[in-house]
This record gives sequence, C-alpha cells and structure tokens, in this order.
Amino acid sequence: MKKINKQKFAALAVTAVLAGAQGVSAAGTLQEAPAEAAAEYFSKTGIVNEISNYDETGNSGGSYIGIVGEGDEITRFVVTPDTVFIGEDELASGVEITGFYYAKGPAVLIYPPQYFAAVIAVSEEGRTVKADLFDDSLVSADGWLKLNIADTTEILTHDGQPYDGSLANKRLAVVYGPSTRSVPAQTTPEKVIVLPDPVGAQTGAAVQSEEVRTSLHVQADVFNSGQELMIPIRAVAEALGLDVLWNDSLKAVTVSNGSAVDGYTVYVNSDMCEFKGETLTMPAPVVLRDGRTYAAASFVESLSGLTVTANDGRITLNP
Repeated sequence: MKKINKQKFAALAVTAVLAGAQGVSAAGTLQEAPAEAAAEYFSKTGIVNEISNYDETGNSGGSYIGIVGEGDEITRFVVTPDTVFIGEDELASGVEITGFYYAKGPAVLIYPPQYFAAVIAVSEEGRTVKADLFDDSLVSADGWLKLNIADTTEILTHDGQPYDGSLANKRLAVVYGPSTRSVPAQTTPEKVIVLPDPVGAQTGAAVQSEEVRTSLHVQADVFNSGQELMIPIRAVAEALGLDVLWNDSLKAVTVSNGSAVDGYTVYVNSDMCEFKGETLTMPAPVVLRDGRTYAAASFVESLSGLTVTANDGRITLNP
C-alpha cells in the first residue's frame, strides 16, 4: 500500500488543556476562579446552533452538539453514553447551554474545537450548575463551592438511579439555587449527580500521565472482517474533528478537514481510496453495515500514525 504523509492526520490527535471557568449561572455568566484553582472540569457556554444525530445514510448514529459562544466562538461537544443532561427536555437549537468537559481529557486541535461532554446543562433562570471534584469536606477542587447536603437534596448516579453512598472525593454535577457570599460559597443543592470517572483518571489525582492525556476515545461498535478490525468511518473521523460527506448515488464517503481537494474518498465494497488524484489500496473493502460505513483500522493507522485498539464498544486512538 502506498505511503502518504502522516503529519496531517497525526496532528489532529494532539490534546490540549484549555483554561476555563467552572461555576455557571442560569444566565450563562461565568464565575472567574482564583488563580490557584485546580478545577477538574472546564466549561463552555453558548447558543445551540446544531444538534447532530445521524450516520452516513441518515439513520440514528453518533451525536454532537454545536454552540456559538461569546465572540462567535464555535465549539462542538461530543455526546457519549456517559454524558449527563440537565434540562434535556428543553434542549433545542437556539437555546443557551453550558457544556462541561474533563480538564485533563483529550481535545482535538482543529477548528471548531471538540470536547467530550461530561455534562450538558440547559440554562434556566434561578438554576446554577457546577461540575467538579469535591473533597471529603464537600468543597470543590477549585475552592469556590461547599455543599451542605439536606434530606431534600436529590442524589443520583449519572444514569438516573438513586445513590446513597458517600459523596466525598467524587466528581459531581451539582444543581443549586441561592448560595452564601463567602469563599467558598455554601449552598444546599437541589440535585447532585455522581459522575463516572473519566477514562484513565483516578479520584483525587492532580495530573494524568501524558499517555492518557493524548489518547482519544470513541464510543462505537466494531467488528472483524477476516484478519482486519473494521471501525466506523464517521465516528472516528468526527472524533478527530474532520468533516464527513456521504454520496448516496456513488455509495462513497469523503473525509476531509473542510477542503474537498484534500479529502480521502472511499467506496462501499471497494478497497480503493482516492486522494488528490492518486489511488491507494486498502487492506480490506469498505463495508456498509446497519447504516454505517466501516474501514480497516490498519488503514486508518497508516494514514494517521495513530495506534487503533477497540474493547467493549470503545475505540481508543493513541499517538
């Protein structure tokens, strides 16, 4: 198989830790954290401009939510089975939301930036939402909020089940109203949701290893075709921040960084890949299965310089 320049794809899997505030009011106002803050989650607030839930042929597939924030900043939040929604019934285009994402998690360095959403909260007057790690005194990692749990506080797991365990040293999404003006502010929350630990994170750990921080994880089904692991083209490409175009008449998929000239085009039931007038041979034909197109993981590895593994419905891309 012909070799091509890997730098274009490999750079897309580089991760970044971007600064951001954590306490978000109903109106979307960000509370500036102290300089020494070590928040476990960052956030972005904006107006929803796209809600994607599709695959190549228009069936239900991978999901992401796009927002336009201050200064027309565009951000996409990738939705996973672990994403917690607050006010999900109100979610629609034109609504203001805040997305929280793990501070040490992967962020693809491409426009628009994409983050794996831990929490999506629809803004509502009088409601404030915060996601963070809370210590054994129930003080947030950034030092801004202390929780006073009452009998009226609803406590749930991330999948909506009642939770009666300890909240100490847990990553929590907190929904609350009034709070004191002290530092940290104190509040009796209306609802507390226990978040699952992010991939590779240990409760209370201050820093992840570089290996974990530069990995990218995608929730998607895979299968084996002969000796080849087959992975869904759209799910992986969009996790890397790439654009995906399906041509129904040609049964073709084009993956690009926004420029059709630089795109890679593959065809269902064919092992040929077209790129800038050249033809590359893939180790296995592209497969259309359950409304999704799949390509050989080894071919994606040869293009990107990444290592692709899959386990229990999750694909991991490592540099």
